[in-house]
Amino acid sequence: MDLSAFIEDVLDYIENHLESVLTHERLAKRFNVPKPYLQRLFSAVMGLSLKQYTLERKLNAAIYLIQSTDYTLKEIGAHLEFSTPAAFSRAFKRQYSITPSSLRKSPHLLSTVGVPSVAGHFFKSLSDAGVTDFKLLQRAAFQVSGLVASVDISRPDDMLLLNGQFSQLLDALGWAPDSSGYILYSDGLPDQTV
Repeated sequence: MDLSAFIEDVLDYIENHLESVLTHERLAKRFNVPKPYLQRLFSAVMGLSLKQYTLERKLNAAIYLIQSTDYTLKEIGAHLEFSTPAAFSRAFKRQYSITPSSLRKSPHLLSTVGVPSVAGHFFKSLSDAGVTDFKLLQRAAFQVSGLVASVDISRPDDMLLLNGQFSQLLDALGWAPDSSGYILYSDGLPDQTV
């Protein structure tokens, strides 16, 4: 599964259904994944909970509705599926430090924010072995090539064999020995590539 594309799909779905009740159960069912997996993955990728993200997007939509429609604040809260007008007002004030009615009187105080991209967010690893932070960036296409060898790096003969295979790989790819690249190795245990 392409995690960034998956989360982008979740973000798009949320944005297109802000007027709906967006429970974790509904989203997990829509994307055919277990609820705990969706919650954990979303939090790892976006850096905040699915619940908090959904609330922030609904409140962002409220800014637009307050500034550009004649709907009452009660109608806006109901349209965005807040349980009561008071719940809408409290959430809005908590998020933006002003009330919806203050924004209606002075619409220039806030502006809406577009849907965030997955690229540029720090990820947390999902393994139980530990937490690793990494950042997904948008990059131009690149080639990944490699070789598989079973060697004991403490044995000089194995290292010579590995160096020879690596040189053959570089020659086949037309790379100069001083080209940049990375060497990944594994100690042979599952999920332990370094």
